[in-house]
Amino acid sequence: MRKTSGSSSSSSGASGSDQSASLKQHLADASKAMQDSDAALKKGDWAAYGEAQKRLNDSLQKAIEAENKQQQDQKQGGDQQGSEQQPSGSSSASQSPSGEATSK
Repeated sequence: MRKTSGSSSSSSGASGSDQSASLKQHLADASKAMQDSDAALKKGDWAAYGEAQKRLNDSLQKAIEAENKQQQDQKQGGDQQGSEQQPSGSSSASQSPSGEATSK
């Protein structure tokens, strides 16, 4: 089992593919923790279940942080490249909460 510290170790110069790989790894770790949790539950091994639940929580938290970092970097990259952003009051179509397309 890989032991990690509680602090984030991503560098500010990480590429999008590195961040994507990091996100995928955290999600894979979460999946494994879920499997371990289910197995421990079936055995009635509450200590192992609790440990697997902690790993699941940690992995999901790291995945959320990696995704947020990736989105933030993409947004900053778009701003730095001079990409045009539509104003919020644009006349483009959007989806309503029910999933139906609506026009603004």
